[in-house]
Amino acid sequence: MRLINVTPPVFTMTGTTQNSSPIVTGLAPLGAAPFTVVSLTPFIGQPVSGAGASNSQAFYVQTAYRLPWGERLWKPYYRLEYIHIPLADAIFRAVPSFLSSTIGARYDISSFAAFKFEYRNYSRRNLPVIRGVFLQTSFTF
Repeated sequence: MRLINVTPPVFTMTGTTQNSSPIVTGLAPLGAAPFTVVSLTPFIGQPVSGAGASNSQAFYVQTAYRLPWGERLWKPYYRLEYIHIPLADAIFRAVPSFLSSTIGARYDISSFAAFKFEYRNYSRRNLPVIRGVFLQTSFTF
């Protein structure tokens, strides 16, 4: 199986904050069915008058594989999420830095609905670690 780029990576200036700080995001979906990788990376620069500049970074990467058996209804996946907000960031400093690891499986119950079963491990700066099992249902139309 050869990995192909389904959609070219896109890095765009998505806007500015109220103090004219740039917000840049990048999206890079890759894959060749039944394997997919999706990544999103926003970057926010904070030039604040009277204070030092700070840069907040965040990203997530998710990889998934649609299993060939069981009528291709199962799709296990793994997602890594990361947010780093410097304490010097005057605007977002109340948001704790965050590292999350999620492993799960998606079961398509129809063309328009699915169940997801996940185990998550959330680690946040100066806060207790959260670990848990989550069940979700999703719909599309």
